[in-house]
Amino acid sequence: MVVAMQITPAASAYLWTDKLSIMLVLSGLFGNISAIVGYYIAALIDTSISGSMAFVTGILFVISFIFSPKLGLISKYVKPVRASTME
Repeated sequence: MVVAMQITPAASAYLWTDKLSIMLVLSGLFGNISAIVGYYIAALIDTSISGSMAFVTGILFVISFIFSPKLGLISKYVKPVRASTME
């Protein structure tokens, strides 16, 4: 649980930006989202709170890994459309 809540939000934030100040804000935001959503999922299905929080951090990391603008899977396969110059 400790490793999941310390490492995964920071790794997810790193996928979205290279600036440290934005990375710190995103990491805190991802940690808070995973704690709140994980708590409500655990209360809803009557299971372990810490396990649900770790599960949500993993889901956020997978979403970040897929949709990250620079390092994501989709960005590697989708090429940006460049405007052609008028001659």
